Amino acid sequence: VFYNLRIMCEEIARMDPNELTTNPLIFFLSLFISPFAHWDMIHAMYVSAGIMFFLQSLEAHNNWRSAATIFIGTSAITSILMAIIYNVGFTIYPDYELFSHVMSRSFRGGSIGMFGALGALAYHAKKPHFSLILVFLFEVWNYTSYGTDAAISIGHASSTLIGLLIWRWWNQKGDAYDE
Repeated sequence: VFYNLRIMCEEIARMDPNELTTNPLIFFLSLFISPFAHWDMIHAMYVSAGIMFFLQSLEAHNNWRSAATIFIGTSAITSILMAIIYNVGFTIYPDYELFSHVMSRSFRGGSIGMFGALGALAYHAKKPHFSLILVFLFEVWNYTSYGTDAAISIGHASSTLIGLLIWRWWNQKGDAYDE
C-alpha cells in the first residue's frame, strides 16, 4: 500500500506538459504539488537557498500571503503558459528538438516560483532592469556553461518576467484603491 501511495504521489508531484491535454486533473493538481517536490538533494538545496533569500525578502518587504501568492501563482501561471506553448509547438513542429525534448520529460521543484518572487522583488528595486539583466545573464550562463535544459532556462526567465508584471499590476491596483 505504501509503495502504491508513493508511486501515485510521484505521478502527481511532477509537471508533465503532456498531461495538460491527456489528463488535465493531474496537471492542475501538480501545479500546487510540484513546486514542493524535487529531483534530488542538490536541487532541493539550491531552491531552498533561493527561497530563503528571495521569497523571504519579498515576505519581509510585504507579507507572507503576498509572498505565498506570488510563489504559487507565478509557478502555476508559468507552468500553464509553458505547457500550452510546448504542446502547440510540438503539434506544429514535432521534429524540433526543444519541443520533442520537453514533451518527453517532466518538471518539478520550486525554482519557477522562486524566480517569480525574484521578478516581484525587482519591482521594488531602484533599478529593476539591473535585477532582470542579472537573472537573464545567470540563465545564459546556466544554459551555456552549466548545461541546464533550455526549457528550464526559458521557464526561469519567463517566470521572472511574469512575477514582475503581476506584482506591478497588483501594486498599481492597490495604489488605485488607496487613492
